[in-house]
Amino acid sequence: MKIPDEIKWLSLFQAEPQLLDEDVPYYYNQAKYEFTNGNHEKFIVTMTPSYSELKLEAFSSDTNELLGLLDLKNIVAIEILADRKEEKRIMITTPYWVMKIDLVPRYKIFMNQLLVD
Repeated sequence: MKIPDEIKWLSLFQAEPQLLDEDVPYYYNQAKYEFTNGNHEKFIVTMTPSYSELKLEAFSSDTNELLGLLDLKNIVAIEILADRKEEKRIMITTPYWVMKIDLVPRYKIFMNQLLVD
């Protein structure tokens, strides 16, 4: 799985990751980020790059209601499309679809299926 480096994730999420094992390199580790977007939405993002996996949980900060859960496997690449205070967006690519996720200002998902022969 092709992903941005750890510094770019720190910038995007504005949070330090909780690593499963501090002695394992980032790519082979499991990194968990917890952050809010300032719009009453809280996120938990768990990545395991060497397994090509990402889990994203979105909650209402007010009620702790689950707004969305993505548990994704077989990811080819994750790109950061926007990393500004007013807009944060990522793009996830698999062999079958492309998903764009807005984290700031509000949580939104856009998905396109790819044509596969």
